[in-house]
Amino acid sequence: VWISSNCNSDLITKEAGKNELAENGFVTNKDLGVPFIDGRLLKFDGKVYQSMIDEIEGYNMIDGERIPNWFGLFEVMVQGRLMYGRLSSSNIKGEGKHEIALI
Repeated sequence: VWISSNCNSDLITKEAGKNELAENGFVTNKDLGVPFIDGRLLKFDGKVYQSMIDEIEGYNMIDGERIPNWFGLFEVMVQGRLMYGRLSSSNIKGEGKHEIALI
């Protein structure tokens, strides 16, 4: 819920077919939809292979813009369970230390 602001307090947005939302209006968390991440970070050590380095250091061209791959979805097997997240940090040297924000 919005409490106060020192900027953009007069911002009003409107999505097609929906009501206007004001920056200083009240919006409950449930109205925001499904969260992008679930708030948990998974830290793990993992062997780094060249194919993984190529993916992390690579990029994709989207609408003519070079977008680094580190914004992509990652998956990791934890005790037989496949987990998904967005890369938060990764040390690709040696054994590799990684952190993903679970989704």
